[in-house]
Amino acid sequence: MTLGRQLAIAISATFFLALAGVQVILVRSAQAHLQQSLEALAQDAATSIGLSLGVLMKDTDPALVATVVNPAFDRGHYQRIEYFSAGGELLVSKTLPAQEGRYPGWFVELFPLNAPTAQSLVSAGWRQLGRIRSQCRYRHRHLPYQPDPCRQLALGGRLLDRSHRLAL
Repeated sequence: MTLGRQLAIAISATFFLALAGVQVILVRSAQAHLQQSLEALAQDAATSIGLSLGVLMKDTDPALVATVVNPAFDRGHYQRIEYFSAGGELLVSKTLPAQEGRYPGWFVELFPLNAPTAQSLVSAGWRQLGRIRSQCRYRHRHLPYQPDPCRQLALGGRLLDRSHRLAL
């Protein structure tokens, strides 16, 4: 094997490792961003539902709670939204069944997302009426930062081809 070919292989391998490293960094950054946005989404839902219920309710009314919770839950962003009375009794619970996404299992193991749970107190004036708890649905959130293998292979192939041409 000539020195030129050895050099071309070494340069190609270096570019490939750099490309793989950049992809890992980008996906980890997207993972951290999505985890933070899930936490904010769960807290925002709990807070907004809690504030809405506090304004509307005089006493604990499960029908009114369900009326306020249903529109937020029906958007599909939440795995679970629950309302507990001031005594801790579960009065309203909306839950989506767990489902798998359209992504490979190895990807979820390498880049996991946790389903954050947030809660907020529901109060009318100085009286605490209950507590609302929301948990985000996180399984479908892997899709935005799942790498597209075809596109990445094409990009990697083009980079390897260019580095090989430059080395020759």
